[in-house]
Amino acid sequence: SNILPPYDFWRSVSAPSRDRPLQLNDNQPFTVVQRIKINGTFFPQVTYEDKNELCEVSLKSKRGENSSEMETKISVKNTLIKPEDYVKFRDMIVKWYSKFKLKED
Repeated sequence: SNILPPYDFWRSVSAPSRDRPLQLNDNQPFTVVQRIKINGTFFPQVTYEDKNELCEVSLKSKRGENSSEMETKISVKNTLIKPEDYVKFRDMIVKWYSKFKLKED
């Protein structure tokens, strides 16, 4: 079972490649942070961080006695993604998305 990331990039990165630039957020850099605490449900314990010149992503979760907490963050510095950088950007987002799971495999 998966949960959703704090920002829906999938519509922007669903294509495997692009022949024109991808413009995000009217070319304004942005950061989105989401914090979730759920009682009675447990996220797998995860610490994941990745960054490059285009963006930074992270996901951290921890378990309490009867709850789990997760914090996820994405910062996009350069919001005009050139066609030659698109695959690198997409791969980072796809890998980050793969970390959003409620239970361990």
